[in-house]
Amino acid sequence: MKFKLTLFILVFLAVLTPVEAQANTNALRREIAHIEAAADNLMRLTLDVQNRTLRRRIAAEVDELYEAAERMRLLITDNDTIPKPIRDEDLEVFVQVLQKASFSDTKVDMIREFARSNWFTVAQVGVIAEQVAFGDDKVDAILALYPHIVDPQNGYRLYEYVSFSDDRERLKQGLVELQGD
Repeated sequence: MKFKLTLFILVFLAVLTPVEAQANTNALRREIAHIEAAADNLMRLTLDVQNRTLRRRIAAEVDELYEAAERMRLLITDNDTIPKPIRDEDLEVFVQVLQKASFSDTKVDMIREFARSNWFTVAQVGVIAEQVAFGDDKVDAILALYPHIVDPQNGYRLYEYVSFSDDRERLKQGLVELQGD
């Protein structure tokens, strides 16, 4: 119950904040920081959830909150600013850390966290996706990175990073959903 209440409050704040932001950009930045902090707390609470499927669904909803906060942040910055992709050296360090993770779903969680604060080229997404062994998890990783791609014109190449037709179909469905936002 506490979890549902926290999620409701976060969504409520995410809806109200853009209206208030028109009057005061600094207030919007503070509210975005509050939303992200609350989402961080909510993500920590998911560790107490025993059901793996439920934990993943909750994590996906928290990811939506982070994405909404990022979109709000982009609204208050110069629209002509194109984010810069992560430096190759920093990506290499992340890949090395990722390789040490034992389980595929752990890697996906690490990728989601890493994606929140970085931007990527499609080629960099491929480097990261290669570190995930299972098709379902690989699709989840690509979909987590997709909103942070700086060269969406190369998005067609994302299909190269999954091997099976079922995974390609699931990737296609996920991309359609993300592009619909």
